[in-house]
Amino acid sequence: MSNAKLVILLTSLALSACAAVTSWNSDPYQDMVVGVKSFEEGDFATASMVFRHVLNHPPYDGLVTKDEKVAAHKYLAFIHCLN
Repeated sequence: MSNAKLVILLTSLALSACAAVTSWNSDPYQDMVVGVKSFEEGDFATASMVFRHVLNHPPYDGLVTKDEKVAAHKYLAFIHCLN
């Protein structure tokens, strides 16, 4: 596969991942559900984006639990190993 085709393929995958998650839930738990579902369906780009969002949730809102953060890190590690 040529470099140009590879760049086009990777760009389209990244854009489709962004389109899959158009808005965030106010509850990080619901975002985790979306991330896990994406992971289980093999949509690792979307799953990674969702888990990173959960980890970057503002700490002052008090909504992201330690267990959710641990799970997000775990899934990101799995995605990293799969790549």
